[in-house]
Amino acid sequence: MAALKSMTRNSLLLGWWSPMSLFFGNPITLILNFCTWLSIRRLPAPGSQPATGFAAPAALPSPPPPGYGQPQQWPQHQPPQWPQR
Repeated sequence: MAALKSMTRNSLLLGWWSPMSLFFGNPITLILNFCTWLSIRRLPAPGSQPATGFAAPAALPSPPPPGYGQPQQWPQHQPPQWPQR
């Protein structure tokens, strides 16, 4: 949250130095920062709710079969054979 406030403050103070920034870059940055701020505010406070929906796996998955993931031999490229005149 501190980084978001710091970057927004810098954009407000220093982001207006060129015409492109005045009309395009800085307003877009400020709108995106505001949207980010709104999404951060919707998050629950840390430690206020237990994590739900994620369970630890019951057991480790079985290992892959031998040779799985090994590179295969590609056939050698043959140049095209053009007909002789």
